[in-house]
Amino acid sequence: MKETVNLSSEKVSIKKKGWIVKVIILILVLVLGYGGWRFYESKKGGPAFGGAVGGDNASTTAQSQAEIEKAIKDLEDKIGKLIILPNETPTVATILDAKKLIAEQPFYAGAENGDQLLVYPKSQKAIIYSPSRNVLVNVGPVYFNNASSTESETTPNPANKK
Repeated sequence: MKETVNLSSEKVSIKKKGWIVKVIILILVLVLGYGGWRFYESKKGGPAFGGAVGGDNASTTAQSQAEIEKAIKDLEDKIGKLIILPNETPTVATILDAKKLIAEQPFYAGAENGDQLLVYPKSQKAIIYSPSRNVLVNVGPVYFNNASSTESETTPNPANKK
């Protein structure tokens, strides 16, 4: 009888250990899933790291879009005092590594980090504006490379056509 009781208690302890292992695995899966979600949200700028928490993401996106449109309008107002601009919304980028761009394209000569690049695709015009100096650094034509039809955006090439 003692052997039977011992087997029963061993079966119970094995069942308890199996249950504990399952709980630990479940906790690990939840922790890894949560970590993956936080990483994903951080890459897209969502609520996990500094985005809107507990609010409507659509309104936050609309607000961000409105802020972007206002910033572009303000930038165009400043540049519009220096040159006549095309009647279209530009694509705007901030120059972060001027030395690298200057080495790749002579169009960027004179540009500094923090300068703004405005590209008007319909008018095929590119403008480099320096807010700190309030000057147009360069203005030139843009030629788009349409070699790949799978790209969603074409690559501007603000250099002379070859």
